[in-house]
Amino acid sequence: MRFRRFAAVVILAAAIPALGMADVKIVTKQHVDAFTVMGHTSPARDTTTTTWITKDKMRVESPKNVIIVRLDQKKMYIVEDGGKVYSVIQLPIDLNKLLPAGMAGPMLAMMKMSVTVKPGTETKKVGKWMARRWDVTMHSSMATVHQVQWVTKDIKLDLAAFKRMSNAMIELQPGMADAVHELEKIDGFPVAEDTQTQMAMGSSAKMTSHTEVVSVTNEPAPPGTYAPPANAKARPFNMMEMMRKGH
Repeated sequence: MRFRRFAAVVILAAAIPALGMADVKIVTKQHVDAFTVMGHTSPARDTTTTTWITKDKMRVESPKNVIIVRLDQKKMYIVEDGGKVYSVIQLPIDLNKLLPAGMAGPMLAMMKMSVTVKPGTETKKVGKWMARRWDVTMHSSMATVHQVQWVTKDIKLDLAAFKRMSNAMIELQPGMADAVHELEKIDGFPVAEDTQTQMAMGSSAKMTSHTEVVSVTNEPAPPGTYAPPANAKARPFNMMEMMRKGH
């Protein structure tokens, strides 16, 4: 669902060390507990996401799709169906143009997410990084999300480059445009995150997950990393389809 996707995007985009000439590879693992929504039960699952990043390019590979951000081209590519098809979105993102005519206003108002970020005093070691606790609460008419993020300064970070990349992805999530500014208050980047999503339809509709960065390395990205596959077929981007799939 899109709330889990959002949580993954936040922690992946945040895990970016000092940006130089070399590419950075980030591997993140996530465990989602089993949950039931409207009588439908989804089993627990474990996934791995790999992120590649350089100065003005980023690639996020998840089990569902591949998202490529190209600030130099002012474009975002979404690659699906195992690399067979891709869509292109112009940056900066304008959801009023991506959503069906007449639906954008009411839908964005319903899904608008308010975000509160609070730094804590608790610290602990996550992997090889010393991290500080930050509490994040996100609320809309559809759900309330509580996150405990463990944020480190052990890895130097080009925050300006990181925010440009991550914001482009976060703003693709309906309702998150205004919340981006509050999330920028987080000082450092999360190496672990526990998320609890409470759906508005009832107390039983609850999702919990744990996400953790397991490695950050500098290495050359494989050729073609920051572009759709050469043999992939272009198709128009369909925002409603993306939302139905829960990307």
